[in-house]
Amino acid sequence: MTDYQPIDCGIHSEYEVAILRGQPMRLRWRAPDQDEQEQTVTPVDLRTRKGEEFLLVKTRDGEKLEIRLDWIKGR
Repeated sequence: MTDYQPIDCGIHSEYEVAILRGQPMRLRWRAPDQDEQEQTVTPVDLRTRKGEEFLLVKTRDGEKLEIRLDWIKGR
C-alpha cells in the first residue's frame, strides 16, 4: 500500500500542457527524508507506477529527475 495522495485534475492538466509545449516551469518539492528543492525544469512526461504518479523532468544541467506529484509543493 502506498501513501500517495492524488493531485487535483486541473494541476495534472497543467503538467500535460507544459509537456506538450516543452514549457519550462519553476517547481518546489520535497521528498521524504530529503531537503526541499526548487529548480526550473522542463517537464518531459507523466508516468504512473504502482498507483503513484510521477512527473519526469529535465533540469537546466540536463539531469533527468522523476518527481512524485504529491511531493510538489509549488509551481
